[in-house]
Amino acid sequence: MRITRHIHSLPCIAFVLLGVLLPLAAQAQISANVAVSKQQVVVGEPFLFRIQVNNAKSVETPDLGAQVSDFIVEFMNANQNESSQITIVNGRRTQTSTREYMMDFQLTALREGTVVIPALDVQVDGQTLRTKAVPMQVSA
Repeated sequence: MRITRHIHSLPCIAFVLLGVLLPLAAQAQISANVAVSKQQVVVGEPFLFRIQVNNAKSVETPDLGAQVSDFIVEFMNANQNESSQITIVNGRRTQTSTREYMMDFQLTALREGTVVIPALDVQVDGQTLRTKAVPMQVSA
């Protein structure tokens, strides 16, 4: 008789766990990515370099001059975008929020050859994220 009672309570426990765990799984992961406006440039030709951080609460603009040596670095601007979406299906409400930070820099290559923008450290929500390195082809 006791076993029967516990078996009947299992669906209730599973339902409660799903209600707690699903919202946690739905939270998007924090990420830091980089992009360039072009990967082939001429020495002295400026191009756009962007760092984009997704789903963070706070981001510190990195000091690229200290991390990038083969380029002249000029900070251009930083933008923040936020969006929220609420969906209600059969009375069940789901809310999704995203936040993007975009930091734009103008880089100018100082030498020819394959020049690499190194992986960069970005301070995000009290932790350090590392971007991927970007190889550039620079001609004279």
